[in-house]
Amino acid sequence: MSSMEEQFHMIQQQIAALQEQINGATTTPMQSADDTAPLPLHSMGTRPHYDWSPSEGLTELMNLDAPLHTSALLSDLERKTIIESYPPMAHLDYKAPATIPSAERMMNKGQRYEDNSLKQLQYLLSAVYRPLDILSHELVSSEAGNPNLERYCTMLRDVHKLLLHVGASMTHTRNNIALRAVNPSFSMKTGNEVNYTLPLDEFQNTLIQQTAARKATREATINKRQRRRFPNGNSSSSGSFLSGPDQQFFRAGPPSEQGGFPNNTNTNFNYNSNHSNSNNSSNNFRNNNFRTNSNNNSRKNTNPFRQIQFHTLPPTTTTPSAIQPFGDEQIPLIDQAIQDLLSKQAIEPVSDVEVRTTPGFYSSMFVIPKKDGGIRPVFNLKRLNQYLDAPHFKMETIREVALMINPNDYLVSIDLSDAFLHIGLHPESRRFLRLKWKDQVYQYCTTAFGLSTSPFVFSKVCRPILEHFRSQGYRISAYLDDWILAANTKQLAIQQAQTVVNLLQQLGWLINFKKSVLTPTQQLKHLGFVLNTKTMTASLPMKKLRDLRRSIKQILDHPRRQTPRVIHSVTMRIQATTFAIFPARLYTRRLLYHKNQTVHMDKDWDHPVSLDQESQQELQWWYNNLKLWNGRSFLPTTPSETVYVDASNTGWGCSWRNHRTHGYWTPEEAQQSINWRELKAAYLALQTFPTLRNTTVLIRTDNTTSMTYINKQGGTRSLPLMTLATQVWTWCLKNNIMLQAQYIQGIHNKVADFESRRQYFKNLWMIKPAIFQQINRMWGPYSVDLFADRTTRLLPKYVSWIPDPHAIHTDAFTIPWKRFPHPFINPPWNLITRVLHKIIQERLPLVTLVVPYWPSAIWFPLDASPVTTAKLDALRVEIIRNKLVRQNLNAQAVEDLLAQRLVNNGTNRLYRKNQLRFLAWATQHNVSCTAFTPSELVNFLADMRQEHNLQASTLKTLRTAVAHLHDLSTSISEDTLINSYLDTIAKQAPPVSIHRPTIDVSPALSYARTIASRTSTTVKLLQQKLVFLLAMAAFLRPSDLARIPFASCSILDSGRTERNSW
Repeated sequence: MSSMEEQFHMIQQQIAALQEQINGATTTPMQSADDTAPLPLHSMGTRPHYDWSPSEGLTELMNLDAPLHTSALLSDLERKTIIESYPPMAHLDYKAPATIPSAERMMNKGQRYEDNSLKQLQYLLSAVYRPLDILSHELVSSEAGNPNLERYCTMLRDVHKLLLHVGASMTHTRNNIALRAVNPSFSMKTGNEVNYTLPLDEFQNTLIQQTAARKATREATINKRQRRRFPNGNSSSSGSFLSGPDQQFFRAGPPSEQGGFPNNTNTNFNYNSNHSNSNNSSNNFRNNNFRTNSNNNSRKNTNPFRQIQFHTLPPTTTTPSAIQPFGDEQIPLIDQAIQDLLSKQAIEPVSDVEVRTTPGFYSSMFVIPKKDGGIRPVFNLKRLNQYLDAPHFKMETIREVALMINPNDYLVSIDLSDAFLHIGLHPESRRFLRLKWKDQVYQYCTTAFGLSTSPFVFSKVCRPILEHFRSQGYRISAYLDDWILAANTKQLAIQQAQTVVNLLQQLGWLINFKKSVLTPTQQLKHLGFVLNTKTMTASLPMKKLRDLRRSIKQILDHPRRQTPRVIHSVTMRIQATTFAIFPARLYTRRLLYHKNQTVHMDKDWDHPVSLDQESQQELQWWYNNLKLWNGRSFLPTTPSETVYVDASNTGWGCSWRNHRTHGYWTPEEAQQSINWRELKAAYLALQTFPTLRNTTVLIRTDNTTSMTYINKQGGTRSLPLMTLATQVWTWCLKNNIMLQAQYIQGIHNKVADFESRRQYFKNLWMIKPAIFQQINRMWGPYSVDLFADRTTRLLPKYVSWIPDPHAIHTDAFTIPWKRFPHPFINPPWNLITRVLHKIIQERLPLVTLVVPYWPSAIWFPLDASPVTTAKLDALRVEIIRNKLVRQNLNAQAVEDLLAQRLVNNGTNRLYRKNQLRFLAWATQHNVSCTAFTPSELVNFLADMRQEHNLQASTLKTLRTAVAHLHDLSTSISEDTLINSYLDTIAKQAPPVSIHRPTIDVSPALSYARTIASRTSTTVKLLQQKLVFLLAMAAFLRPSDLARIPFASCSILDSGRTERNSW
């Protein structure tokens, strides 16, 4: 049914419902007024015209003021206690419906996580029915005869219907997840009536219908493409790799027939390591051609030889040139390689007549050493591969192998010898795999190493064998010639390995028993990694680890003389360790970026280049941490927390559990791309919630680029994104957060999207940083900014109004302000009254509050109550001025001396800070600021020591600064009680040994001797020499030297400096 038809059907239903209501409300002539007036369901009126407020008693009894969606979670004990208080009904199943098995097997991690989450919510929701049903029972039993009973039951029935609707909606969503697991385009119609779970027959019918529609659309699209590409109907040149009769090699049918193996195949053979036909393995395999097939007709259209399919026919010749070896040492090695290939019947000689009559394509050959000491012939088919389209197919990598391994499994590896040489080559294609050596032409009669299509052909030939074993319950995997088998017990592994090896030998395969590990073990090397089933980890072999560190060390020793070839090789070797080393991708992004910028196909790979500093730092990290990070668990991880994030042009938003927050971009951040802002939103969300540390977090975002940069620990397409992704993962590793990302459609990310689009900028402001610096110099320094956010903060520490990634607290009114020595407060104007009351309530000794000068404001009179920094500073200046006036000085002298006391230097700043502390303390404790007693000063010192954890030396500085405010400064400084208290504090502290380095001034004196005292020497140099000699001879401090009036001094003829008379 189309969307238009659905809408029309819904409108018809609504019209019918309205008509029924009208008919039900119409009275007949026989009805009275009393009969036509229905009894109201309740006394609260009907929405949306009315709402109601409960009484205080009802609110307190039922806790009706608790928020519906943001209340705290119940503990498991509390929840279970409530549920167990109400017995379940006998005929109801309170468990959530199980996931459809056929769909569950096809779900990815994200779909399985969503389905399990909804399933858990359904189970929690089912607990609501137990007290609700008990309430219905108690109400009907105890209120029989009550005229309001019917109304009460109607309301309870409505509650029951709404709860059933919520559960059905969850089931509907779970059914859609199951369908999308099969195909992302499948979904259930909204109108389907779902009872508890989707029946399997309905599920299968839905799949059949949507699969058929999908297949028809796809086939129609393919036919259109083929008609466009091959208007004459000839598509043989670009078809499948297997053409003609070879296309029937893998027949359609049940798994037991596709590989030629019957279901009851019983292959109990003993190992035959001395295979009698090892020299004829290719013929054996081609002649056997799955000899175990019980149906002889299955080979009717089967051709054991493969034919090479070219998209363009390569150029051929009848006058080939012989191979030119790289050096004389290659000649005997190539001779040996040719003889080995002839003995294995992998190549065959070509007569001169055939060379002249059938033109061929000729390639070169060279030999490289093997790791085990042998030689490996390399047939260079690079030119021939240009005329081939290698099919895209998926191989079973180490990641797929890890998924089939269970803890404490026993592993066996089987290595095939000369894997590609087991596949025969069609006679018509052999002329394209020719080589000429010493006047003799040879051609391959099997598929060759180096042919781009060989891995596809070999994997396809192995597939029926794997299907045969897997149908019998074998956990087996093959990556070309490297096979691995896993079993629960050692005896089962031995039995299954014996079966596999013997069957492979019966089919004509050669087993490399030297490289195979047929004794079951729980630690096995496979595809370059060591798999440990006890710890379920994969690690690098020690030899590979040492070789990699050695190569890295060679580059670090000469970073400016490395060729792109070496850099490319080491970078790719590091990238290949990703499965065993978790941050491998994270610490290779700069290397990959440098490699992509310097390594190009059209440039010289052997010309030395300079390695940039960032790449050197990454290589240094690898050299230092390779052993530390070697070993990574391959157990699948399930995220324990899910964070939804989104970004817009103005800000970012996120939600986690019942929490949500948002923020705005700085002008610099707003200029970045949307991909960068989406990734930044995820970074800020992780920093906002501290409890996410030491967990596995799933980031759900509607931006695929940021998702990829998170999952792949960065990328190389965008340098800003790479830098930001590195910051994200570095922070996560530091805080022990395992991070995953998953895509979510924007329509399902409504909360984070709403938060990111908030545009309430009323309180998003701050004073200019230059003005703040002036305030800081006058009345600072400050310890915290109590009203700020990430974009408006003026200090490193700040408190935000809502959760913020860098704030030390959220909501300044919920924390005590006394814990901060000197807070800076620049609040929103609507909070000034509340701020003033909190300052008065906590009796803060020192605070700077910035407010507008509004004498008409309601809060303006409150400004006289709190002790602000400006008022304390004014009081301090007045005390100093009065002391100077009492010394019989005139006005100008007072101003000059006062200016000297207030100059902005280190001593005055320290005195001012300590004096303001005392004045705030004195005001709070009603102590005289100029006539305080020694006891009161000791009390002040004790309070400061306890509050700020001050040492004896700092207390002495504090005593000296405060003494300058006293009317009798000398007497208060020399008071016995104060000195006794300071001595007591000093004795309590542990002794600290002072070690000062000895400085040799001989070099400086030698340099000073070279400065001649003559007119040709500059005045600046002479002054430097003079100041240095004075400091050495008189032990003067820099401040003493600064007071010497050099302008009134003269140098005599004897070289002595003398001050002129007044």
